[in-house]
Amino acid sequence: MRKIEIGLEVHRAIEAARRSFEQSEDEILCELLGRAAQADNTTAPPTTERHAAKVESAIAIGKRTTGNWSVVDGETSYIARNLREAYITALDRLAQRNPTLLPALAAIGGKRRRIVAESAQALFPGSPHLAKPERNNWHKLGEWYVDLNLSREQVAKRVKQACLLSNVRYGGELAIKEGLSAL
Repeated sequence: MRKIEIGLEVHRAIEAARRSFEQSEDEILCELLGRAAQADNTTAPPTTERHAAKVESAIAIGKRTTGNWSVVDGETSYIARNLREAYITALDRLAQRNPTLLPALAAIGGKRRRIVAESAQALFPGSPHLAKPERNNWHKLGEWYVDLNLSREQVAKRVKQACLLSNVRYGGELAIKEGLSAL
């Protein structure tokens, strides 16, 4: 499947047409453009396979869909199933802009927890049980492990800190949004 960048207004139109969180953006666009577009796409796998692949790629981020989350990076919006996925997307976008971001975030942290680390165990030096994969408290972003055992306020604080380290204005150049409100 090809990826395309869309503007904020197109993103809003897609989200306004959404009938359920299980519905993919591709399905919504096919409905908006008419079923003929879907019939012409003979190389695309069936809808359930496309949806399963999306969920599978987000397993470490969380299976549940909670809220209407997105990450706005300049003129581009990225849909997220939940706050964890939005957080990872925001960090990934910032790390693409600033290759020194993740090592800089790894240097920040207390004795009990780190923002990112080179191993899951190093994320939680004060609570090693949180590093177990079945706990789903971390996500691997490239070669780095990112702490996901966070509250909404902690996510906001960490993304703002990452923006500051990347010289990106939070709320202007990049923001995590629930609906239309920035986190």
